[in-house]
Amino acid sequence: MWLLVHGFGTWDGGKGTFSSLVSLLEQYKVDYQHVSYPFNFTLNTEEAIEAILKIAQPGCKILAHSNGCTAAYECAFLHDLWIKHLIMAAPPLDPGLMFPATIEAVDICWNRGDRIVDPANVWRTLNDVVLNRKRTVVAFGTMGRKGPMGTSKRIQGHPFHKTVRHSGYFQGVHAKRILGLMEPQLRGELLI
Repeated sequence: MWLLVHGFGTWDGGKGTFSSLVSLLEQYKVDYQHVSYPFNFTLNTEEAIEAILKIAQPGCKILAHSNGCTAAYECAFLHDLWIKHLIMAAPPLDPGLMFPATIEAVDICWNRGDRIVDPANVWRTLNDVVLNRKRTVVAFGTMGRKGPMGTSKRIQGHPFHKTVRHSGYFQGVHAKRILGLMEPQLRGELLI
């Protein structure tokens, strides 16, 4: 079973984000309250973590988008959630992030044209300094635009064309590519 964790700019519980994949997968959407700017990174991440931990079983598989990637990572890092496979699309995390051993395999989907993740560094500063809400985990950053750094064999980067929009990973041929990472045997089943 896959847990689908949407980003924070979603008002429909992630339905629009993952709609092309939902019919083919045994899945559970992790939904959490929409909190408006400028409080998103801290408050929404905390709500998403709580929602994930309520339903996740050890050895779960997670497909996360944008800030949902941050929440999934923190579940493993802070709460020792064992994740068998984590697929991150457009993660607003530091490209040099070290993944804990509680995550067996990581696939990171990124594209150099995704400028939506660029403000992550500014939002981190806003949360830490202005709101005095210290993060306990690594820095936010531009992994969604630059891809992962490092040489670990369990972490694979998947560059997408720079014209893919921030939420475009789950549409058309891009959705087929994501599905191929999730359940390769279903790749040909997705109608686009």
